[in-house]
Amino acid sequence: MMDTTESKPQNVNWAQSLRLARGYASTASQTTIHATKVFLLLFLAFWLIKNNSIITSWLDQVTQAELPGGFKVIRTKEAIKKAESLGANEKQQAAGYNFHWARDAIERAARVAPAIVGAKILWVDDEPWNNARVVGILADLGISVTQVTSTKAAIAMMENSAMDLIISDIGREGEERQKLNTCKIHYFQLPQEAKDSQQPLSQDEYNQKLAKLNADENQKASAGFLLAEKTLPSKIPLIFYADQRARIVRSLCGNGTTDRADDLLQMTISLLEEHRWQRLPTYRKCDGCAEATGAKPVQ
Repeated sequence: MMDTTESKPQNVNWAQSLRLARGYASTASQTTIHATKVFLLLFLAFWLIKNNSIITSWLDQVTQAELPGGFKVIRTKEAIKKAESLGANEKQQAAGYNFHWARDAIERAARVAPAIVGAKILWVDDEPWNNARVVGILADLGISVTQVTSTKAAIAMMENSAMDLIISDIGREGEERQKLNTCKIHYFQLPQEAKDSQQPLSQDEYNQKLAKLNADENQKASAGFLLAEKTLPSKIPLIFYADQRARIVRSLCGNGTTDRADDLLQMTISLLEEHRWQRLPTYRKCDGCAEATGAKPVQ
């Protein structure tokens, strides 16, 4: 006997079907987004490779940059190239310029970039063209250098703009010599031009001449030494960068004296790091750091 009972249609769960359809659509959409991102990244990589010369040219125009998160970038490679070219300078060769010492300063600047990038230097020299290569290196390190040719211009600049460091020559033509009251100087050797070329000096004669030189130079001091005394209240570090006299004279108020560009770079990085240490993101853990610098040691 045949069963004539009609089969009932099954109930369809439309809500579940709709959720499944949305899930499939969402997955397809995410897949499309990921594929688009991959395509764009590949396209960007291809463009950068193809237009490498454009990127290089652009980077040559950029002295420093700050990426998201405060990460600072400086042009170490370009600075090292300029430092290497300084070795061909006759005056620097005579002074004993050491490229490796200069490169060490540049690489150290890269390690403490947050304290270096954005620093402001006031450079006082009546012959600023002699400093072009060093100024270029400092610019590659993200340091702003303002050059003036007189003490008067330097004082005026300091009144209108905060500076982190002063670099000064010693003698400047046309500036009046005056007596030093606080920042006394001392020559511990006679300059070549002060020696008697006709006959050698006895030890007593040499000592007498050196004593007279020191007395005269403190009574009528050169412009650079006078600048150190005038800027003393500001507590801004000062480096003397001059000719061969820089090897044989010291000032009570200067932070360093040299005639070598490599030494100048080392002093500059050290003083800026010390002067702007608060900008460094972390501090080395050591005993007594908090007492020494006021910073909290890293735990």
